[in-house]
Amino acid sequence: MNILPVENVELLKITDAIKKYPWIKEHIPKPVEGYFMWIKETIKIPLSGCFLIASPRTKQKPANLLILEENVKATLRTICAAELPDLAGSHTGFTKIILKEKSQLNIEHVHRWGKRDTVITSLNVLLHPHARLKYDYRSLEAPKKLSIITKAELLDNASFSLTTAVDAENSNITTKEVFSLTGAKSRGEIKLRFVGRDNSYVKALSKILGFGNEAVGHLDCQGLLLSDSSYIDLIPELVSRNKTVMLTHEASIGRISEEVLLYLRSRGLTEEEAINLIVTGFLTK
Repeated sequence: MNILPVENVELLKITDAIKKYPWIKEHIPKPVEGYFMWIKETIKIPLSGCFLIASPRTKQKPANLLILEENVKATLRTICAAELPDLAGSHTGFTKIILKEKSQLNIEHVHRWGKRDTVITSLNVLLHPHARLKYDYRSLEAPKKLSIITKAELLDNASFSLTTAVDAENSNITTKEVFSLTGAKSRGEIKLRFVGRDNSYVKALSKILGFGNEAVGHLDCQGLLLSDSSYIDLIPELVSRNKTVMLTHEASIGRISEEVLLYLRSRGLTEEEAINLIVTGFLTK
């Protein structure tokens, strides 16, 4: 794992970080590999990171801790990928993100795996008062198995917008999102987009729990089924424990319109090109 120095950012291997800061064990008990990133001042240029599987049957177990200090703003762009399509690797990752008061973080996270890879990833988020997190996750080439678990706690006036977009083919995809709107006027949004091509299984369980006064939550789950050999199951759940909370959801599973497909083909696209264009628009909207 190579780490390059960045001004105003303390960036260490997680094992080295625990030796320097024993309190990290409270968040990452027994890490094998991964990074510790502590952003202490606003960063004007995006930070970037990458986990890559390059050898057959490689097993990665990164455990990461990311902390933003108060009033800090930052953008992070990360990629997790397989160098070749048939390595049959394993990536089991855990990341904890802590945003302190009034900090803001934008994350763009891209996965690109081989068809025989297995990927299990967990994200744990704690947002202090007035913190803002925008997290965009996209799986451009889904692995054989992909499991994603996201848990978040939002304190007073905190905001978390999560977007997950997965293009599945010959893949088993499961996601579970749980947002706890603990603080007053906290706001959480979960946006899911799944495409089911041939021989794919997709199941998403999404839950927003409303506790804080005037908390607001919204679930937006959409699936696009392209094959009779595939399966999409979207399960939104809203739980309110406070009469001032507002929670909403919309969920749909559809197909490609024949009219749209014919229109694009009349413009000179092949059927495959037209379908891919429609899928790209669906995953990015």
